[in-house]
Amino acid sequence: MTNNSVNTPTKNDLTLYRQQFNKIILLSYMALDIAAFAESKGSNNLIERLDLTCGAIPAGDFEDVIDPSAPDQFLELYTHVAEFRFAFSVTELLRINTGFIDALNHYCYDKGKSLAQAKLTSVNEAFDYMNAFVLDGIPSDRTREIIEQTEEKIVWKKLNDTHEEFWTKAGCTVDVYYQLQAYFVNGLFEASEIKFLNDKNETFTICF
Repeated sequence: MTNNSVNTPTKNDLTLYRQQFNKIILLSYMALDIAAFAESKGSNNLIERLDLTCGAIPAGDFEDVIDPSAPDQFLELYTHVAEFRFAFSVTELLRINTGFIDALNHYCYDKGKSLAQAKLTSVNEAFDYMNAFVLDGIPSDRTREIIEQTEEKIVWKKLNDTHEEFWTKAGCTVDVYYQLQAYFVNGLFEASEIKFLNDKNETFTICF
C-alpha cells in the first residue's frame, strides 16, 4: 500500500517556518512603504508594478498562506518575492533622485528602532535578535560562517550572497542593500550599547 501521508513538521521546524514567514512579511511591508513614498514623489503606479514585476505575497496568517505539505518550497518562493520587491521599490525611488538615499537610511533605522527590544545584554542575544528580523535566504541555506566569537563581539563572513541577484535584476548595486541593512540593524540595537558593523560587505560584526 502506498503511503500518501505528509511529513508533519516538528515543533522546531514550525518555529523556524513562522520566523521566516514573519521576516518575509516585514520586508514586503517595507517595500510597500517605500513604493508608496516613491509614488508620492512621481513614480507612477509603482505599487501595481511591484506585483506585475516581482510577484505578490498573499495576505493572511502563516496558516493561511503556507501550504503545510510543502512549506520549504512556499517559503523559498515568497523569500525571493520579498527580496525582489524591496530591491525594486528602493531602486525605483532612487531613479527619481539618488538623494532619497538619506530618506531610506532614516526609514530603515526608524523601522528597526520600532522593533527594538528594551536592552540587549550580550552579543549572542543581539545576533539572535538580528536573525529574527533580517531575511537572509531560507532556513536551510548556510549563508554565514562565524570566524570570531568572544563575549565582546561576533564576527562572521558571508558564504553566499542571497541578495545580490535581486538587486542586479532591479538595476541597482547590492551595496545599497547592505547600507540599508546596517541602518535597520543598528535601529534594532538602538536601546543597547551594541553596534552592527559592515566591512566592505565581506565581514560583519556585532560588538560592544
